[in-house]
Amino acid sequence: MTEIITVFLPLPWNIVMISIIIAIPVTIILVSLLDAIFKPSYKEYESRAAQEDFLQAQPYFCETCNTFLTTFREICENCGAINSLRKATKKDYKQYIGQFKE
Repeated sequence: MTEIITVFLPLPWNIVMISIIIAIPVTIILVSLLDAIFKPSYKEYESRAAQEDFLQAQPYFCETCNTFLTTFREICENCGAINSLRKATKKDYKQYIGQFKE
C-alpha cells in the first residue's frame, strides 16, 4: 500500500510545478502587453508634460484677449480688461496650441 502512495504522490506535484512554470511567463507576457496598450505614447506624455509646465509658468488667463499671464491682478496686463482674469485650464491651453497647428 505504501508503494502505491509513493508512486502517485509525485504526480500531482509535477503537474503543479509544470503549471507554475507555464503560468509565470504567460502572466509576465500578459502584464507587459496590457502595460503597452494602456501606457500613453511618448508623444502624449511629452505634450502632457509641456502642458503642465506651461500652465505652471503662466497660470492665469484673460477671457477678453485670450492670453496667458504670469501674475494675477484685477486688470489684464495685455488688454486692460477689468475682472476678466481667471485660473488657466487645460482647455485654454489646447485652444492656444490649436491656433498654431492650423
